Amino acid sequence: MATTQELKGKIRAARNTQQITKALELVSSSKLRRAQGRLLAARPYGDLTQDMFKSVAEQASGADVPLLAVRERHKVLLLPVASDKGLCGSFNANVLRLTSALLREFTRGGVQVFVLPIGRKAVEALKPGSLFARALPPFGVLDQISSLPAQPGVELAGEIARQVISTFTSGAADEVHLVYTRFISTLNQRPVSQR
Repeated sequence: MATTQELKGKIRAARNTQQITKALELVSSSKLRRAQGRLLAARPYGDLTQDMFKSVAEQASGADVPLLAVRERHKVLLLPVASDKGLCGSFNANVLRLTSALLREFTRGGVQVFVLPIGRKAVEALKPGSLFARALPPFGVLDQISSLPAQPGVELAGEIARQVISTFTSGAADEVHLVYTRFISTLNQRPVSQR
């Protein structure tokens, strides 16, 4: 049986742990609010940019612009964007589930599929020989991008864009599909595929 002194020590240790946990919770909720605020503030610009690109594509439909070329679908490049870390609910699982569904849909139609996984979780799931990849129809891995910075910047976006543009303009891919999650709320993110 524990002595009174030992019991008081255990109670003190539990209270200290409780205080540390509360402080960590406050810090993480503050970071989440800041990130959510940045995301919601940037969304109108992203939507406007997307609308602008659609408008330019419609205006240039007769012009010979390599990035706007519409070709018969023989080869497709999928870009699943996941996180580098786990413990983010169904965020990664939703991206991989949609990637898997698209991969099956395209290969059923006789299309050759390549992936360029972005984020360690997507890279691990889609590397040849992984348990997840073995359950999928055959596909090629163009490249992989992992070890993402905490706040990805223009350099990373430029690197990915150059690789995707060269793959598309060289004819190595007839279509490119970006697979990501669209933030709706903290508890709700919807997986999206965008051509």
